[in-house]
Amino acid sequence: MVVTQSQIDQQVFSLYDEYCHGRIDRREFLARAGALGAAGLAMAYGLMPNYARAQTISFTDPRIKAQYVSFPSPGGNAPTVRGYLVMPAGQGPWPAVIVIHENRGLNPYIEDVARRAAVAGFLALAPDGTSPLGGYPGNDDDGRSMQSKLDQAKLRLDMLNGADLQAAAPFYGAPAATEEVAKIKAPILAHLAENDPRLNEMYPTFEQELKAAKVPYEIHVYPGTQHGFHNNSTPRYVEAAAKLAWDRTIAHFKKHLA
Repeated sequence: MVVTQSQIDQQVFSLYDEYCHGRIDRREFLARAGALGAAGLAMAYGLMPNYARAQTISFTDPRIKAQYVSFPSPGGNAPTVRGYLVMPAGQGPWPAVIVIHENRGLNPYIEDVARRAAVAGFLALAPDGTSPLGGYPGNDDDGRSMQSKLDQAKLRLDMLNGADLQAAAPFYGAPAATEEVAKIKAPILAHLAENDPRLNEMYPTFEQELKAAKVPYEIHVYPGTQHGFHNNSTPRYVEAAAKLAWDRTIAHFKKHLA
């Protein structure tokens, strides 16, 4: 049975957010959800990702060309990093985007996002930040554990090395540190979930700093959504909000990328 967002209690969503961000492990997540009763445990299991649902663009879709590549990463966690490179079929050049994965490595959802970007007319590179430890291990729990063992500053270099950033579109991402905001030059389009208090409370200060630094930005909050609403592998997915955020993102990149 597929569990829908409306069938899940907000307490379980909050516990799942704690689990996804590594503040509790899978055992504790299930135990605390189970303490809410049998229904709570069923909701918890229903929130686990089903990556078959995440595939919207086939690996063999004739509109794209995809391959795994390695690229140099000076100063990173390893001399080279593995990534998933997807481009439109036909002749370029195309504007390029980097697809940054969450805290568990290059999972099937992120690979599908790269294919979606290629279908929209971009060359998309999705680096695997866990590649210095062997790459995404095939499940999110081990992926989170692997990523937490990496030097986080070097991990950011591995994800962004070689990038000439001209525009950014973070989906429910933590804002830059205060001392870093003045360095931002690229226009920002931020997508936030309505029910994401831990992250959203950071944004009023961030917005003030963006204004002070004269950084072009837009911040959109999507009603009725949880953190992760764009990820269609779990019941947190909200189709209308995900589509609107994606359409805005593609328009943002088409406007600002050469």
